[in-house]
Amino acid sequence: MARKRNRMNMEAPEEPNFEIDLSPLLALMVTLIPMMLLATVFVKVSIVETPLPQAVKQAIEKDRKKKKREIVIELKMSNSKEFDLIVKYGASTKYRKQVAGKNFKENLNQLHKHLVQVKKQHPKIFQIQFLPSEEVAYEDIVKVMDEARKIKANDEPIFLENSEQNKPVELKVMFPDLIFKNLLEG
Repeated sequence: MARKRNRMNMEAPEEPNFEIDLSPLLALMVTLIPMMLLATVFVKVSIVETPLPQAVKQAIEKDRKKKKREIVIELKMSNSKEFDLIVKYGASTKYRKQVAGKNFKENLNQLHKHLVQVKKQHPKIFQIQFLPSEEVAYEDIVKVMDEARKIKANDEPIFLENSEQNKPVELKVMFPDLIFKNLLEG
């Protein structure tokens, strides 16, 4: 038994004493970080300002500041590329135009014509509430937004009364403020 006790004392576990050499890893990082920084593409986000007459800028700002809207323009878009353009006065619908067809490009042209008609009736409104269905592709939404924002060169001119100079100013934009109405809905 005496031998067993000696063996037990000799085999007592020692605490491991080792160190990890991190210098190769640090050398690698010192080399890789500058390489990664040099390879990174830095994106500069910028806004392209388009020149608008002062009267139009003021009208857009005035329209943006409105809290309560008497006239609301809504544009609904379904997955089948059909549009429903609605102009509401308070709670009642005064104008409604549906655009449906098999050809999306033709539907966009028809929609643009109806938007021009609405803009002629309401030149001081620059906001439209857009309600695309969930299944509509992003590219199609962008195309619709482009149709709603600008007046094309072959469109009949639309004028805004300039109260300061008592002189009408030609509009180059229709509805630059597109609000996604169904963005916060469940």
